[in-house]
Amino acid sequence: MQRFFLALSLGLFAAFLSAPGASALRPPVYLALGDSLAFGIGATIPAEGGYVALVHDKLRRSDRYIDRGLDLVNLAVPGATSGDLLVEGGQLTA
Repeated sequence: MQRFFLALSLGLFAAFLSAPGASALRPPVYLALGDSLAFGIGATIPAEGGYVALVHDKLRRSDRYIDRGLDLVNLAVPGATSGDLLVEGGQLTA
């Protein structure tokens, strides 16, 4: 359960990192890091029905992003651990 909240927190934190108006040329990015939950394992179509995809869709449709868009980069890896975030070539490196 802690991994779920860590992945959710990281994902939501990344979505709000970019300030409104930070770039008029490119939309902000919702960056998801994590394990199987963030990847979407358990959903019929992980890229559409996982919690990262659902949160991205909800944010993208919100007043904050409706006019400028919100890109999604999901670097989650099924089976990943917290330590995997820091290894060379891991999620943070990407």
